[in-house]
Amino acid sequence: MMNRKGVCRTGAFKCAFRNAATGVSLSLCTLLLFLPAVFCGRLRAENTPGSAISVVSLNVATNDSPAGLAEEIGLKGLGEADIYLLQEVLGEDLGISSFAESLFPNRAMHVFYQGAFELKPGRMCGLAIISRFPLHDTKVIHLKKYNLNFRSRVRIAITARIDGPDGTITLINTHLDTRISASQRLEQLQPLVNHAVSTQLPTILGGDLNTNPHRWIFHLVPIPYTQSQGKAIRRYMEGLGFESAIGGRQGTHDFLGMQLDWIFLRGLRVGEVRVEPLKRSDHHAIFATVRVNPEAPK
Repeated sequence: MMNRKGVCRTGAFKCAFRNAATGVSLSLCTLLLFLPAVFCGRLRAENTPGSAISVVSLNVATNDSPAGLAEEIGLKGLGEADIYLLQEVLGEDLGISSFAESLFPNRAMHVFYQGAFELKPGRMCGLAIISRFPLHDTKVIHLKKYNLNFRSRVRIAITARIDGPDGTITLINTHLDTRISASQRLEQLQPLVNHAVSTQLPTILGGDLNTNPHRWIFHLVPIPYTQSQGKAIRRYMEGLGFESAIGGRQGTHDFLGMQLDWIFLRGLRVGEVRVEPLKRSDHHAIFATVRVNPEAPK
């Protein structure tokens, strides 16, 4: 025979059991209700286009005032880009450029500089990649050298990889000769394009490709507007899976509005694009935002 204390304990046990069973049932129902939403949400997140990366390509025209250029870049709304591909950058040695290192003193940027040729003793002219992402697998690609009869230059490309928010991306920066024909320009461009294709990675290729609209006699005398080098370059690049960030023709140089500068993309989608004239360079800056294109062929 159970006393009152026993009855009280038994009732409490039944109540606790019922409450626990009810809690488990509610939890299972909640899980069943929300699991499809969580699963679908995960699928939606996987199919959502990735985070945008902003890139600027600019020939700085041997500017010797990093503070002045940085100020103008900032005024043009270009001072917070993720990646800068710069040409005609002054340096002290093959791999040293105080200009590139001091261009963004208030930002934690990573710099890869390579001098291409010497302007005078202790003064190099070269290429720089400046990135908010760490740079790895850096490399210098030597391009075909042409005898231009005067002011013949060593031409190079520099390449690096970044680990962006949506995976690894190859960056390529270059500066080609001026007084060469379209076929010679394609030949000079070929090694760096071959490198880009071989990586099978999304690629940003930018720089001063010097696509003037002239034929050249003996690399000295131009026959104006007899050869659209820009169209030839664009066709060649599109045949290899690249897309120009600039749609159509748009001038990137002060002289005659020639389109000398480009950003080409492979495995990436272009978003916003702007071409900004600058007082501190005769070239215009190209700004573009890009995203990884998951549907692009390798």
